Amino acid sequence: MIKALRNGGAHLDFRTREGMTALHKAVRCRNHAALLTLLDLGASPDYKDSRGLTPLYHSAMVGGDPYCCELLLHDYARLGCVDENGWQEIHQACRYGHVQHLEHLLFYGADMTESCARVLLFRGASKEIRNYNSQTAFQVAIIAGNFELAEIIKTHKESDVESRAMLAWLC
Repeated sequence: MIKALRNGGAHLDFRTREGMTALHKAVRCRNHAALLTLLDLGASPDYKDSRGLTPLYHSAMVGGDPYCCELLLHDYARLGCVDENGWQEIHQACRYGHVQHLEHLLFYGADMTESCARVLLFRGASKEIRNYNSQTAFQVAIIAGNFELAEIIKTHKESDVESRAMLAWLC
């Protein structure tokens, strides 16, 4: 259907009132077949909607089929789209627990800054979890030569974790 519309003169990067293109819609519907077809036909993976968000950002936010995220990244979608709160794709993947999306983002070069690590630790991420090589985050940071991140992980205490009960009380 997409190819027929394109052959009939449809504009691949047409925008809705919200500024979303067909790529945005395909990602939000978690439709990797439509996404692949649109990319193959030349649709741009970097157009932003009216909120300034790319299809890749939406993929990290809505989750679903991680293949959509990988397709966009493989097609050279730019990383580092920032929303009105200063959050990037990597933050959304962590926020919503989209682990495979996070893996793709990191593989393709998403910026894993110390601030991301602080947010994850503050929200209760365990620093004792091990990867497939049985290494902790602290060990990986040391191996990668990121001593500042290693120090953040090392000095983090359980008492630093945000308490939902405390937040409810403060509100």
